[in-house]
Amino acid sequence: MSAFRITGALGVALVLLALAMLLPAAVAAGTGQSALAINFLMAAGLTGFVGAVAALAGRGSSQPFGDGEGLVVFVLFWLVPAPFAALPLYASGRLADPLPALFNALSALTTTGATVGFDPAREPLAIVLWLFILGWLGGFASIVAAVALLTRLDLSGLQMLHVGIRRGEGESLAQSLGGIARRLSSVYSGLTAVGAIALSAAGLPGHQAVLAALGAVSTSGLPFRPEGTMFTIGPAAELALTLCMLAGASNLTMLAAVAAGRWRPMASDRELRYLLLACLLVALAIAFLLRLDGAAVPQAVLAGLFLAVSTLSSTGYGPASAAGALVAAPVLLIGVVLIGGTAGSASGGFKLLRTAILCKQANRELSRLAFPHGVIPFHLGSRRIFEPTVRSVWTLFYVMLSCLVAGSLALAALGVSPVTALLAVVACLSNTGPMLSMLEPAGEGYAALPHSGKLLLMLAMVLGRVEMLAFITALSPAFWRQ
Repeated sequence: MSAFRITGALGVALVLLALAMLLPAAVAAGTGQSALAINFLMAAGLTGFVGAVAALAGRGSSQPFGDGEGLVVFVLFWLVPAPFAALPLYASGRLADPLPALFNALSALTTTGATVGFDPAREPLAIVLWLFILGWLGGFASIVAAVALLTRLDLSGLQMLHVGIRRGEGESLAQSLGGIARRLSSVYSGLTAVGAIALSAAGLPGHQAVLAALGAVSTSGLPFRPEGTMFTIGPAAELALTLCMLAGASNLTMLAAVAAGRWRPMASDRELRYLLLACLLVALAIAFLLRLDGAAVPQAVLAGLFLAVSTLSSTGYGPASAAGALVAAPVLLIGVVLIGGTAGSASGGFKLLRTAILCKQANRELSRLAFPHGVIPFHLGSRRIFEPTVRSVWTLFYVMLSCLVAGSLALAALGVSPVTALLAVVACLSNTGPMLSMLEPAGEGYAALPHSGKLLLMLAMVLGRVEMLAFITALSPAFWRQ
């Protein structure tokens, strides 16, 4: 374990973050907001300088970058860049103190989408674009880390992830990360571009179409309309946005395989089938509730499908026409966002892959009632599931529930109502920030929470994004003694 190599990797991340700041700086300059452009340039200069120094400090080691060091970088990636990303938000002067700026930046980077004092209709376009860029980058980083790093570590069942591209077997971690990032970046960018074009053709204004595509493909769920994340758009735009969110909830390596002309990996991917089946079942349940509320059949079906994909992908967008279903089925929606989308996607939650493993293990235990002494192997597709994988998934499940209960109790102890505390922790732990305002439309949202409550939710965002077992492993003294 080398602190220099870890510092160098984080330095590279800061340099890339500084380069990303140049785009909103150019937008601010192009819209005549020279002071805001200067703020972005100064933040980029500071971030780039610190990142370059850290990157140079890590060049002295000749040893290859190890998997353990990669795990530490994966955890710190969400913590170290966030204060630098918040600099332009606080320097704009629209937020009273640094904490809301840090909250918004970390929420965007972890693709949570929870915001404080953020109205896309009143904020400068450069600020809005910067948050969406952070969410887009965070979504891509989480996919690359899951495919290249977490599958190598045999951590919490992700070794069962069906990968549709070459993972760099036999290569070092740095080579694997670079190769996978190169192979997936074009597909991720292409999906965003196609989504923006489709949304624009469906009637959304140009900048809103771009922002909506960024938020949907990365599943960040940041508000791109003045109404927030519950809005009214045309049926064509609603369908296009549903497809964008479905792409964001899908295993990106499968989409990359299809883009390369190979359909067989996607056809054999069981998790994608589970995603489509879950979307269908949840959509039918929501459509039934909306139909009881008096909605027409086409409107109920489209709104149900939109909300089902939105919650499973942990995006959190919602059509205003589905408000009746939100009131009638909060427990259903909470369960859906906690499950989340597929592994290998930008979505949050427990993931359908692990849910399928637990369901198959439960089915095997039922079979043992008839054959107590039988040896009953079970599989996910053509791959056998072994006991260590099951134990790892159950451990993550228990840790997730423990964090949910502990976080809700801690937030309630700070004076927040129990219902709001539960919804806020569920929203942040599943990286579905808009969930709070969706289920409590009359509430004041995250802005009404005390500063200590915001800090608690920021920790929940990071825990939800880094896979809680990875976070606990990185804090373990035994891990550092290796």
